[in-house]
Amino acid sequence: MIKRFFARLKYLVWFMLTTSPIFPFVFLLGLTGIAISIALFGYSLGVLSTNSLSEYGVTEELDGFFATIIWSFSLILDTGTFTENLGVSPGLLAFAAINSVFGLIITSAIIGNMVNLMQKGLDEMKRGGISVKEVDHLIILGWSRNAIHVLNVFAELGFSKRVVIMTPLDLNIVRGQLSRAKKKLRGIKPLLLQGRTTSNEDLERVAAGQASNVIFLADESLGNGMSQDAATIKGMMHLHGLIDAKKKPSFASEITSLSNLPIAQTASRNQYPIITSTEFISKAIAQAVRYVGYGAVYRELFSLKNNRFTIFNLGKQTEGRLFGDVAQGFKNGIPLGLTWLNDDGRRVAALNPEPDFDLADGDEIIVLVRGSESIRYEEVEPKNVNIGEPPTSDRSNLQKILIIGWNDHVPDTVKELQAHCLQGLSITVASTVDSETVLGEIHARTGMSSGLDINTGLLLEKDTQALSNLNPHQYDVIIQMADQTNPDFDADAKSAINMFLLSEVKSNNNLKFPPVIAEFLEEDNIQLCDGTPLSDSIISPQYLSVLLAHLSNEPILDSIFRELLSAGGVEIALRPVAQFTDRKSIFFSDLGIIVRSFNETALGYRIGGIGGELILNPSTERVLDLTSTVDIVVLAQQIYT
Repeated sequence: MIKRFFARLKYLVWFMLTTSPIFPFVFLLGLTGIAISIALFGYSLGVLSTNSLSEYGVTEELDGFFATIIWSFSLILDTGTFTENLGVSPGLLAFAAINSVFGLIITSAIIGNMVNLMQKGLDEMKRGGISVKEVDHLIILGWSRNAIHVLNVFAELGFSKRVVIMTPLDLNIVRGQLSRAKKKLRGIKPLLLQGRTTSNEDLERVAAGQASNVIFLADESLGNGMSQDAATIKGMMHLHGLIDAKKKPSFASEITSLSNLPIAQTASRNQYPIITSTEFISKAIAQAVRYVGYGAVYRELFSLKNNRFTIFNLGKQTEGRLFGDVAQGFKNGIPLGLTWLNDDGRRVAALNPEPDFDLADGDEIIVLVRGSESIRYEEVEPKNVNIGEPPTSDRSNLQKILIIGWNDHVPDTVKELQAHCLQGLSITVASTVDSETVLGEIHARTGMSSGLDINTGLLLEKDTQALSNLNPHQYDVIIQMADQTNPDFDADAKSAINMFLLSEVKSNNNLKFPPVIAEFLEEDNIQLCDGTPLSDSIISPQYLSVLLAHLSNEPILDSIFRELLSAGGVEIALRPVAQFTDRKSIFFSDLGIIVRSFNETALGYRIGGIGGELILNPSTERVLDLTSTVDIVVLAQQIYT
């Protein structure tokens, strides 16, 4: 009991010292108060009274051993006071001087040891060298630029639980990054521990078995992707041994390489979602290439302040009811699909079912809800609309693509682009990386199957002529990747510079440019490209972080996002409103019914074409003015023309 008390006390002191900048001063003030209290207690007993102390002066006869000890001790504590009694005998004065010298040595040693012990303890605490005494907390294992985005997501969600971060990285680096991002974190003050995510002992220190949520990040301190993935996989295996069977935390993991996904799934017992970062980002870029404006849709969809995915149980018999009829009863949300338990007890999901799809008992509805609102559902008399033919795609099949810049997910992006194109695809990769390396990486990831033609060109940094020589106007689309080949040059700054260089190429040659899609690492940097040919953007760390945060709370959403991003399945698309109705105005609820009759789901709309105002999940009572340019954001089966 006593041991547990002191362990808890030590933990609380560590927590305050590492999260509160004023606590060390308060702590020292408290120690001073304790010392004063002891002195006052001694005075109350008469030990330190004036009368009692006078008995031990050198001018008085020492009447016993105890008095001698007290006098000696007073000299040790208050060195130099013997000089006030120079009139005594030389022997007694020498004894007092020796006592004072010893007092100086002893006092210095005590103070030095206390300072060293306190400094050692403080250093250990700052390094996170202590065990966490928490339950139902969020643990982030590993550190990268994505960690800030993950914390920001939970801040937007109003997350109130304790957050613990463990990484082998120097914690001073982590503290610096957290300090610069403190406005985004909105009061979240994570506990930092230095440790290995591959160590069973270190996982016990963060109370991994008692956590409610665990997120594995690819730790930037571990170097290449293979080392990062190995650490994540080993950490998941250790974590399984610590988890209480009655209390399983929800966790999501990030790995960098698609080739490591099978072994990672085995390590997770196929029970938890695993995100392959390069695959996910490449899928998002491929989708943005097919529909210019997709990036803006995705940013809005992943803005947890405005929208969130949730599972809704009708709470009554669903056997024989039609999905389209049920969908009309949601007043402040958009039903996207349904989920159910299969024969092995695992929950599966399906998006965008046909309106005449028969529901079964136990089926639950996947709903897109605004902000933190609770779902409002009412039984209504369904409106019948004849099912029509799905609209044709407004995006022709791409044939020539220019990729500017290089990073780890360029090969996966090429692979995804190939999967989305039914005809021959020609891709030019222009970067500062040599052609042999580019072709080697793309060969290894894609297999260079038939119909794919890869060309490479060496692009010098800040070189307008090099961009001009690529003849960018001849391509169907241009993709600017977040180039991280030069660690001394900010990737977003490089992307912004290339956008302005493209502007120069366009103006100098009076050319009509294709859509330009750019990948950014920070959303704030998109504004740097105002006035450039930039058409759409992908914020890769933000998307990945939001996805990890989502999945750590709702693992079932894993299958939903995979379906949205995979070629050949359900996708988000933008269609002219004229493909659905010729009305001049319409309630969004009525538009939703019409769109669903075409086997698609209306998610929102965009006014004014590319770059125009985007509204997702509007009120069902909102009236849309269809006299201007309006595109409907829909959930649909992918179409290739």
